[in-house]
Amino acid sequence: MIQLHQFAPAFGVPNPGPFCMKVEGVLRLAGLPYTTVTQPDPRKGPLGKLPFIVDGDQRLADSSRIVDYLRAEYGFDADDGLDASTRAVHRAFIALLEDRLYFALVWLRWIDEHNWPLIRDTYFGSLPVPLRQLVPRIARAQVRRDLHGQGMGRHDHEFIVETARRDWAALSEYLGDAPFFGGEKPALLDVVAVAMLANFVRGVVRSPVRDALAADARLMGYLDRSMKRLFGMTLA
Repeated sequence: MIQLHQFAPAFGVPNPGPFCMKVEGVLRLAGLPYTTVTQPDPRKGPLGKLPFIVDGDQRLADSSRIVDYLRAEYGFDADDGLDASTRAVHRAFIALLEDRLYFALVWLRWIDEHNWPLIRDTYFGSLPVPLRQLVPRIARAQVRRDLHGQGMGRHDHEFIVETARRDWAALSEYLGDAPFFGGEKPALLDVVAVAMLANFVRGVVRSPVRDALAADARLMGYLDRSMKRLFGMTLA
């Protein structure tokens, strides 16, 4: 049976790591049996990050590689039925979600002063007192350096918020009145989008991006519908 190693649930979503939530969503959509293993230390993964899976003698990290492995090993293609043009558009939107909106989420959580206490207390609140003061500062400094290297951290709050808001508006427009991005059934883009959207809505305390999402009835209806379909739950 496949073992999915991921962070512990938090913030009222299946996983505070969108990529962990993505892999679990694909496993659920595929109907593959799996167990979850809570792994608080990403450094123990094959690539030093989460999620990763163990399947027999295979240990695989990186959510995209895991999705490719499930397709090759188990024959599950979440995009089955989509034409080549739609697959290409979906691939572009997945890149938008994973390579830009994800880093906006990280910035809002770890750098924005309104949301940092939530992250600090969630991830480090159980540490003994000396470490509880030291470790969060070290971790936050590392995230700040990573975001600066990636590029998101070089911008100011206004730019990051406005860019994220416009990116989500583009996704909302593309969704239109369809139940899912995949049409009548979820596709891989849906799994990625709902994982990111749920964490933007529930994984930050305060943000103009969260306010804009809450005011988008189309995306909120989509979130509720997708959470029920993929994870059997709502975020109410």
